Amino acid sequence: MAPRLGKAAPPAVSNVKFLTYWLLLALVFLAHPTFLFAAGDEQKDLPEARDTVIVPYDPKVPVTAQRPGKVYLQYDRFLELWEAAKANRAPEKAAPAPVAFALGAARYEGRVEEKRAVFSVAMEFSTFDDAWVKVPLPFDGVQISELAVDGKPAAFAEGALVVEKPGRHSLTAAFEIPLAAGAREFAWGIPRTAATRLVLTLPETRWMARIAPDAGVIERTVDGKKTVTAALGTTARISVTLTEAEGAARVVEPATADVETAALALAGYERFETEIAFSFADAQQDHFSVSFEKRLALAALDAPGMKSWKLTDGGEKQVLEVLLAEPAKESFRLAFVTERAQVEKFPATRTVPQFSPGARRVNRTVSLYSGAGIAVVAEPDAVLRQVQLAKQREGVKLAGAWTGAGALGYRTSLAESGHEARVDYVYQVNRRKIELI
Repeated sequence: MAPRLGKAAPPAVSNVKFLTYWLLLALVFLAHPTFLFAAGDEQKDLPEARDTVIVPYDPKVPVTAQRPGKVYLQYDRFLELWEAAKANRAPEKAAPAPVAFALGAARYEGRVEEKRAVFSVAMEFSTFDDAWVKVPLPFDGVQISELAVDGKPAAFAEGALVVEKPGRHSLTAAFEIPLAAGAREFAWGIPRTAATRLVLTLPETRWMARIAPDAGVIERTVDGKKTVTAALGTTARISVTLTEAEGAARVVEPATADVETAALALAGYERFETEIAFSFADAQQDHFSVSFEKRLALAALDAPGMKSWKLTDGGEKQVLEVLLAEPAKESFRLAFVTERAQVEKFPATRTVPQFSPGARRVNRTVSLYSGAGIAVVAEPDAVLRQVQLAKQREGVKLAGAWTGAGALGYRTSLAESGHEARVDYVYQVNRRKIELI
């Protein structure tokens, strides 16, 4: 048990002696921390710890009721409490990222020169957790001349970039691809990013570029310079093939065009499926046109290699114009579908519309079909010649096929609905009556 002091107050002394007295007492108890200030009659209320010194101590107040300004502990106990307080105060550490880095989008811009292709690239990426992260950049087949991260020269060795601080970064680089004399194909390996975009300037406007992976390519010619833009998605390699337009003269219009039209008279509308085969021997063509009446609505269009199309007002008719990405050689097939509303009242007389392609000579073939509920009677011009048509269509009935330069007229009406009945009966005869069941 710790010794206790008497209840008598210290003798009256001057202020200097009084401070000296308390200072000596504090030194004694700091040297012997097993002592405890306490009131004589309140030993039963003393705390169990023997390493506590209360300053200042009031002998008139029970120990449990005192609120001291300072409490002195043994040093090892103080360290134990101090470390425990720091552990409770420290925030929880965030879970580490599943990966050390992530690559965003990349944009490549370049131009083709006589003996090389020169490119620049801008790429977004992020690093996580660690202060130093190694980011692989597997460029292949290129000669890098400049490389910077966040506008500052970067450390790049053995195909990897060393980044110091975690966070979001921007990479800029310049490189070139050597080309042999007359080379028209080249490829290079790139880091696989979330999205890849390529903008390439061609040496002359008569050049074209095929870019792989296959993607939509947009061509633009500004101030005499031709550029192609391709969105390649996520890829680890880019291939470019350059082609030059051939010197063959382009004809003003194809020599011949074979037009085949299937006219379908249906209950709610009329449908005209047309296929045109253009022929232009020993020549090439990248522009094709066909005109037809304005009441027709274009419902479908199929033109292999089509770059663009437009429907314009040609006065009494509308004109469909198709432009190809590359010229077609010697022949080209164009298919499209047009529709018009069915007549409001039956019977009615109608004419299969004529489709006029841009060609010096046109050969036409028209086949006529009727759908369910519609009856069709052909009224061809005298110049038309009927032909056999082996092609059948499901759900419609063939009325005939004709060829020639004239117009094919026809009358439409509602088909008569057929009625059929079956009757089963039996006679029952006895002595009193005859029954018919």
